[in-house]
Amino acid sequence: MKEHSIRYNFLMNLILTGTQMLYPLITFTYAARIIGPQGIGNVSFAYNIVSYFTGFAAIGLPTYGIRAFAQVRDDPKELSRTYQELMGISLITSSISYLVFFILLLTIPHFRRVHTLLLIAGLNVILTVLGTQWFYQGIEEYGHITRAGLIARGIALIILFVFVRDKNDTDAYMWSYLISESGFVIINITQIRKYVTFKRFDHYDFKRHLKPLLYFYAMAVSTSILTSLDTTMLGFMSGSAETGYYNGALKITRVLTTVSMVYGSVLMPRISNLAHHGEDHAATKLMSQSVEFLNVVSYPLIIFSFFFAPQIIRFLCGPDFDRSILILRYLLPSVLVNATSNMMAYQILAPYGKEKNITISIFSGAIVDFVLNAILIHFFDGIGAAIATCVSELCVAGLDAYFCRSHLKELLASIKIRYIPLSIAASILTCLLVGLVRAGGNLVNLLLRGILFVVIYFTVMILIKEPLVTDFYRSITHKLSKKGK
Repeated sequence: MKEHSIRYNFLMNLILTGTQMLYPLITFTYAARIIGPQGIGNVSFAYNIVSYFTGFAAIGLPTYGIRAFAQVRDDPKELSRTYQELMGISLITSSISYLVFFILLLTIPHFRRVHTLLLIAGLNVILTVLGTQWFYQGIEEYGHITRAGLIARGIALIILFVFVRDKNDTDAYMWSYLISESGFVIINITQIRKYVTFKRFDHYDFKRHLKPLLYFYAMAVSTSILTSLDTTMLGFMSGSAETGYYNGALKITRVLTTVSMVYGSVLMPRISNLAHHGEDHAATKLMSQSVEFLNVVSYPLIIFSFFFAPQIIRFLCGPDFDRSILILRYLLPSVLVNATSNMMAYQILAPYGKEKNITISIFSGAIVDFVLNAILIHFFDGIGAAIATCVSELCVAGLDAYFCRSHLKELLASIKIRYIPLSIAASILTCLLVGLVRAGGNLVNLLLRGILFVVIYFTVMILIKEPLVTDFYRSITHKLSKKGK
């Protein structure tokens, strides 16, 4: 199987991440103004409830599958056998998940209020399993993943603008949201025969997958709690409107976190493959590149978003969401903490088979999240949920650091720490400078400030010779000079 370069995978993932940024900017901005905070809150509540059932159906496959296929991608027979074994397990868990889902849907009164939204969102359970996104990530087919994602979001965008016309069109918004998240399934299914065969094998070993799957499932459940519990508890304790305000801020922080991890997220399959073959030094080198990218990108994203939170919220969500401004500022620290813990978990612990440690970290964070949400939401509503999220993510990051301390020593030795305060100082000063810009309305101001910020910040990074930015700049100028000849 052809192995694409890290740069190619990064470019494909960057394009996909770009659409993941633009899509919520476009759709949420439109939908928030049409269906309002309560409609947004109902959709978010329903989708988050279903996420628990989706997590059980997937039973850890989104992470374990990447590692499993990365290790056997060069053996076609073993690749097909592994695919059939994992799909068989996930189809059984999907059936169990649906049985419990429909029982609860019929018996919990609070669910009846949004039963249609829950039924639509419930399709995500089987779509997540059949989509086999984890298979394509494991064999590093990021070009396919990007193409499928772009097509799905294009279709979802059409549905949004055609069918979401007034505040009663929450069902149509849910359909659009569902397709944007899982619409790539059809494309994935039609292409799977290029890589695996469905011919029956004489021997299957389902047992070998069960222990790591259970660890990764426990990890997925805990992660689901960390990412969904705040919204779910707000829905029960503070109502739909407060959930909508919180969701507006949460969507922005998730986009920022995704951007911070755009480089590191393509490295897990490659690091897993290197770790499997005992090439630890090469694996550490890739990890250090991921940390450098995180340092260069996450600080300016957080600082810019903190400075210009009012403009960002009013542009994306409209004037009715001013409550989200303060919530966003409280949530922003979670971007860096979440991205850092994700790097340690999925680029160090998971490739080396330490999924038990990841599970302990995330489960501990989930307990902290639940306790703090129960206390703080009662007194501070969405702001309390934001504080609980930041503290619980910090707990996870601290435990991850402890569990991978033997790897961190070599990793930290290869990172130039002095560029971190320089990145922070450059971000703050640049925000103060571009904040003086005044031109046109809110949208024009925000776009102009954003463009100026990026240009000035990365110019400063080049001038101080930040290694990652300098290497990227040299690579671009070298290619341009070769084309000019």
